[in-house]
Amino acid sequence: MSSIKEFAHLKISLEAIKLATNNFGDSCYISEGGFGKVYKGELFHFGDQIMVAAKRLDRRFGQGTPEFWKEIMMLSRYRHENLVALLGFCDEGGENILVYEYLPNQSLDKYLSSSNLSWIQRLNICIGAACGLEYLHNPGDTTQRVLHRDMKSSNILLDKNWNAKISDFGLSKLGPANQEFTFLITHAVGTPGYCDPLYGDTGFLTKESDVYSFGVILFEVLCGRLCVSNCDDNRRFLSKLAQSCYEEKKLQTVVLDCLQEQIYPDCLEMFSKTAYQCLHKDHNERPLVAEIVKQLKDALKCQVEYMVEKEKKFIFYTAFYAEVNMHMHDELEQVSSNNYEESMDMQIIQHNDMSEEELKAYDGRDPRKPVLLAIKGQIYDVSSARMFYGAGGTYGEWSGKDASRAIAKFSFEEEDLNSDLTGLEKVELEALDDWDIMFRSKYVKVGSIENPKKNLPAWIYKKFKEKSHYYKKSHRTRHIAPAMECIFQGLCWLHITPVGRVDLFLYCCQRIAPPLPEYRHNNTTTFLPATTICYILSKFLKLCMYNVFHSELTRALVAMGSISGDMKHLQDNWSNSNEASTTTFSDV
Repeated sequence: MSSIKEFAHLKISLEAIKLATNNFGDSCYISEGGFGKVYKGELFHFGDQIMVAAKRLDRRFGQGTPEFWKEIMMLSRYRHENLVALLGFCDEGGENILVYEYLPNQSLDKYLSSSNLSWIQRLNICIGAACGLEYLHNPGDTTQRVLHRDMKSSNILLDKNWNAKISDFGLSKLGPANQEFTFLITHAVGTPGYCDPLYGDTGFLTKESDVYSFGVILFEVLCGRLCVSNCDDNRRFLSKLAQSCYEEKKLQTVVLDCLQEQIYPDCLEMFSKTAYQCLHKDHNERPLVAEIVKQLKDALKCQVEYMVEKEKKFIFYTAFYAEVNMHMHDELEQVSSNNYEESMDMQIIQHNDMSEEELKAYDGRDPRKPVLLAIKGQIYDVSSARMFYGAGGTYGEWSGKDASRAIAKFSFEEEDLNSDLTGLEKVELEALDDWDIMFRSKYVKVGSIENPKKNLPAWIYKKFKEKSHYYKKSHRTRHIAPAMECIFQGLCWLHITPVGRVDLFLYCCQRIAPPLPEYRHNNTTTFLPATTICYILSKFLKLCMYNVFHSELTRALVAMGSISGDMKHLQDNWSNSNEASTTTFSDV
């Protein structure tokens, strides 16, 4: 009885638990396991109202008082961030109830086949569970090692942040931690499919028995299915199937479909090798849990590095080789009083895709043909691009030829092919999102059509000033079209983030003010109408072909409101921006 008194401070009254769980009502029911039913509820505990999970013993499931007290003893003495936390217990009124921290995402087995659980999340869950198991096997501050004996995916619980916590210690055993191998002769218990065959056949329990069970969990996570299932291959246990596929180098055939494209091959090899080693028939060949933790962390590092590198290479470029000389007018601002003309005569005869890293090594030299470098995958059909014709602000389609169905990033005339490719090696990739660096940099990873090395803000400013004379001469709002189109074109040639596009757009608008914020009519200075500002912004976003976060739109509208001089009117009009986007400048 002295051992029971030791835990008296953990006692919670039955009345409090019933109140928290609505008298174990169906509305509070969570799940049912080998110990009994589990309920959730709000409990006043040590001065705080907290969510808890109450596990109510049902002796029909085969567990009873010994398992109940063992769970209390284990979880009150062994505490770790990857072990479920015991808050208290109740042993009154014929009830045996364990009260734990509430883990809203419940158990891992419920998510094995879910496409919503990413490979990175799965790796982190496995690492967390392995860390918890390592603590049990090597607690450090005690001479007693804990052998769980029932490691399985349903006993790995997940908190709101998907951190893994090992639960259910009713079958666990204690053994001396100062021995290389701990053998305890006992009646074999555990769950079929997870249980170490050596333990089941001989009754000898070792810490490597937990390692075997953990290897099964690893394959469950990878294959997205429970260890025991009615599978088409007529092999009932996943462990046998996974071992066979690994040995035959056919593991990819059993990996969960939604993970196929996520997993880096090197990471898959590291992860599957660890799982395979855990299932080794000879327990001496199985890794220590500390080694498993290291191997899984290495696999995670490998996957993360791959994803970072993949992110760098996410934008692929296409080099289009032209049959005839490609020509674009050097000065886009040269618009005649009657028409607006721009031509690009070329026929695509070949194209090669290259990644960001490969592009760095590309020197821009090709003895055969002129090259148009474009961002692949951004749907922007040059032939359907809308251009403004003439000083009168009339609106129409551009008849230029379709170059690539991509946003053209840089172009080279024949004489430019020997030039350095935009100084790409001289610009740190991180500088793309650092506008202060970008604006000061001599080598900017952007470009005008005629010269990719020109400084962007200066280029935008120059172009706008040259075009803005159209509306200044006529004093009519619609004649800002050529000037705004210049900004649109300049920004659409950029390889930057959506947020960066908004930043740079506003920067350009503010830099050219005045004359942008006002126009004169009958010798009266007036701000641009809100409808016009809305149109400008909506058209810009449309040309960018990007979805921009609502917060960024709001920020842009606030800044544009200061230009329009009528923030409220601008906000009112923005809700109608979809209609405005179909309106031509000549209609404004």
